[in-house]
Amino acid sequence: MPSTQTIAEETLKQLEAHFEALADLPAERRQLARDILLRGVTRQLLRDIWEIDNHVGDPREALLGLLDPDALQRDAHGQPIDANTATTHWREWYPGLNNDELTLGQVLDTLPGFSADEVPALVRLFENPASPIALAGACTLEQHDAIHILLGRGLIDQDEAYVIGYTAGAAQSLNEAEVEAYRLALSSYAEPYTIKGKDLLAFDLGVKAAALAGGQPLHPIDVATERDKSLGELRESFGVRPAVLREFYTLEQRVVPGTPASLRLPV
Repeated sequence: MPSTQTIAEETLKQLEAHFEALADLPAERRQLARDILLRGVTRQLLRDIWEIDNHVGDPREALLGLLDPDALQRDAHGQPIDANTATTHWREWYPGLNNDELTLGQVLDTLPGFSADEVPALVRLFENPASPIALAGACTLEQHDAIHILLGRGLIDQDEAYVIGYTAGAAQSLNEAEVEAYRLALSSYAEPYTIKGKDLLAFDLGVKAAALAGGQPLHPIDVATERDKSLGELRESFGVRPAVLREFYTLEQRVVPGTPASLRLPV
């Protein structure tokens, strides 16, 4: 049986040929054809991947069950904290929203190490801007990290779901086909990248929050030129409205209650 990597790479080659054939169509027909291809290919591809990589049971649930989620939101003296960027543990890291005075670069430098080379082919197929079927809001890993910081979110699955949803929702090209494709893709990635169940509710909230905020697309952010700007300045320039974020984070706490991500949301 072929591996996930092989299936994704072969699919990518086939799609490149399909989209080359669409190049001469008028823009409206080309977009319609792209959506039809996207729906069909996504369903078949993810059905194949699901059969290979997903099994009964979720090891993350057992791990999270051993944690005291509330303990991750308190310091050594038991006092509540609104951010934790002084940790090397990616599950514990989160920037919060009370950091307008810090520069983007200052917070980026606290992120636990991660290499773009570690991202599997299936994820790159949908979320890398260089892919011919890149979904709305697709961006580089560095841009994605910057968006986590602007939105005040950590790195666990529920955070990832919200950030991807908000980024997609802020992209002017988002349509129903891509929302459907995103949900299918996220729920069918192999571990540790799969996002499913209640975490997908955070994705939906992210899409809606971005639409309500009405800001600029976040995925084109030029991290190299924006590193020295304050987060307050960047949030204002991109139309990231902390008041809207806090409203949706309060709603998220009700929709997805008691999780580590929900408990530490800035509300």
